[in-house]
Amino acid sequence: MQVEKAIDYIDNWKKCDISRLVNHFHFIKGKDISSQYQRVQSMTLKTDSLKASLLKNDIKSMAIHMGLSKAQAKPEELSFSPVFSVIGTIGKPTYDDFSILEEEPKGIVPESFKQALSNNWLMTDQSMIDDLFVAVSTDKNSPQLQRLHSYQITREINDLLFSILTDKGIVSKMKSLHFHLGADMNKYSDKYAFTFSPVIELVIEKLDDEELLRVAKLGMRSNISLMDDEDDSIFIEYLKPCPSTCNE
Repeated sequence: MQVEKAIDYIDNWKKCDISRLVNHFHFIKGKDISSQYQRVQSMTLKTDSLKASLLKNDIKSMAIHMGLSKAQAKPEELSFSPVFSVIGTIGKPTYDDFSILEEEPKGIVPESFKQALSNNWLMTDQSMIDDLFVAVSTDKNSPQLQRLHSYQITREINDLLFSILTDKGIVSKMKSLHFHLGADMNKYSDKYAFTFSPVIELVIEKLDDEELLRVAKLGMRSNISLMDDEDDSIFIEYLKPCPSTCNE
């Protein structure tokens, strides 16, 4: 993904009227008379470019930025498009954009997630969608409404995800990275917290015993297949948002 395009996506999100964000999460699927608006559930990232960035460099930081591919939403296409950035100790930052996950693989996403965060996202009234992405700053002297911008991935902020994405053995087996949209309604009454709560899923080739042990030690939720010809998944929940982690 070109740098200029990535910056445009990120800027579109930041500049969009907050009351119009909801339009970017919906699109009309199909072209016949029975076509209906649908709300996006999951995004996916093709990992060829991401893997190359992660494997060739010592990683300083990563981030998942909220982004919009279009400044103005169009009914016939989904314009919510997050951006994944990688900053290494050398070279320039690299960027990759997500696309819609058209068909969710059966049995991959844990039922507990579907019944909580995912269902909350899908059932949230359209008029309340914008509320999921705003929170009051914790500055007691000058509290202000803030918009969710990104999820920073560093050793200090999101150690679990940083550790797995800098494990070159596991990264080399990574097949895709999914961004599942969710909402934690326990946070809705907390004006200082963002209700939007996505889950990251890493789909990887079958892990060996040593890699399984590393995942277990990290304490990540994993969906380990019992079939030798099926992929494994690792899930990371409750990412720390920017703000307030932007400057850490």
